[in-house]
Amino acid sequence: MTAPPSLKAFADTLADMHSAIRDETLQRVRDEIVTDSFRNKVTEHTQLAFFI
Repeated sequence: MTAPPSLKAFADTLADMHSAIRDETLQRVRDEIVTDSFRNKVTEHTQLAFFI
C-alpha cells in the first residue's frame, strides 16, 4: 500500500489542475474572439429569441 501524498503535494497538484483549466479556458475565449464565432452565436440566439 502506498502512502498518501503530503498536503504540499496535493496542493501542488490542485494548483497545476487549476492552471491547466485556466489556460484552456483562456485559449477557448481567444479562439472565439478571433473567429467571431461567439458574435455569430449571440446574433443567432438573439434573432431566435425575437421570433419566439
